[in-house]
Amino acid sequence: MYIFFSFLFTITTLSGNTPVMNKENAKPLEGIRIMIDPGHGDTALYDFFRVGPAGEREEWINLRVANYLKELLIQRGATVFMTRESDKDVGLGGRAALASIHKCDLFIAIHHNGCLYDTLDYPLVYFWGNAEENPASVDLALILVEEMKKQMTFEQQEGGSAYSDFLIYSRGTSVLRNTVALMPGIIGEGGFFTNPAGEKRLQSEVYNLKEAEVYVDALLKYAAKGLPKATPAKEPSDLFLEEKDSIQFKLQDGLGGHAFKEQEFKVLQGQQEVPCSWDHQSGILTVKPQIKDHKVITLRVFGRNQRGNALHPKEFHYKTVNYQQWHTLEDWKKAFEQGEMQFAQLKHAVKAKNTQAIRLHSEEALHFFRLSLELQHANPVARKAEVGILDCLVIQSQFLNKDLSEEIAKQKSRLAAFYPIQTQTQDN
Repeated sequence: MYIFFSFLFTITTLSGNTPVMNKENAKPLEGIRIMIDPGHGDTALYDFFRVGPAGEREEWINLRVANYLKELLIQRGATVFMTRESDKDVGLGGRAALASIHKCDLFIAIHHNGCLYDTLDYPLVYFWGNAEENPASVDLALILVEEMKKQMTFEQQEGGSAYSDFLIYSRGTSVLRNTVALMPGIIGEGGFFTNPAGEKRLQSEVYNLKEAEVYVDALLKYAAKGLPKATPAKEPSDLFLEEKDSIQFKLQDGLGGHAFKEQEFKVLQGQQEVPCSWDHQSGILTVKPQIKDHKVITLRVFGRNQRGNALHPKEFHYKTVNYQQWHTLEDWKKAFEQGEMQFAQLKHAVKAKNTQAIRLHSEEALHFFRLSLELQHANPVARKAEVGILDCLVIQSQFLNKDLSEEIAKQKSRLAAFYPIQTQTQDN
């Protein structure tokens, strides 16, 4: 059984203007914002696995490569950020948050691999999730792993490839999972430090610089085909969508125009494809989402520019008129009173064993109790609302043949954790 230890390196793209390649190539990465994430850090006291046979630690290698990479990318015009610049630990959530805060275009995590079998040594590059739903990250991952195989030395030169991080974690890696909604990202694994020959190479700063140059070459090849981008014509926060509404996106190919392969366009609302139409003259993609029965919708735009680079399908969230109606009761007290009224009718329905009325009033009571908490969690009757939610779930479980055991257990735990009550004790 192989045990791999990943490293994380991040490159990110600016959410403002789409980066455009400098045609004169003096600064070919100008306008591109990259987050470099040297994996791990400050683990020597407790981590006895991420170390080679001669004592070289993975986090040291990651940081040396990342520091070289930062300087090389700056020389080529990129705006570069790093999650750490010394041997310190940074939480996984913090690494992803930094990429978001700095509005990066690419997230590049730099790691090196480890294994119980010290004969293994080849490159790996990970992307998050399903390849079809993360095409821009896959584009970059495939370029990087090929450059690693061509320019770096490994004991198994033919072994490298690009893989989904779902192969190592059921939900993928934390840093890629928490940046994929905003930007393409990859984790590069530039060989095995647990292989004696591999460790010796990775101890060399000359070889570390060479590895950094490989990342640069891969990024230059990727960026030369443009970093395409879809931008909403109107900010999602400004809208409450009605059923008749369409949404328009302005598409830029990353090369100064809007040249795209029309047959490649696809827009997903959740996991369902919705109609879209492309105007190649204006560069506007018009999308017709499904509004009915939705309070909030999430759209992702897929496509490729004429040079072959994929749009990164970042998530765009839109509120609908249904959401607006949900919040028409702006006062938590009014919402709670509505919940109590519906719950009173629910109790009558339970006595009458009226299944249809139980279904109706339990859903309405749940809606208003939850709304009262959403509008103001720390209100004087918050615990009553939480108890009302629990009672509604129990009634639905008993009378509507619903398996709500998990939801009921969670609600009981929530009550115990967040709403403690004083127990009266009798003096001896």
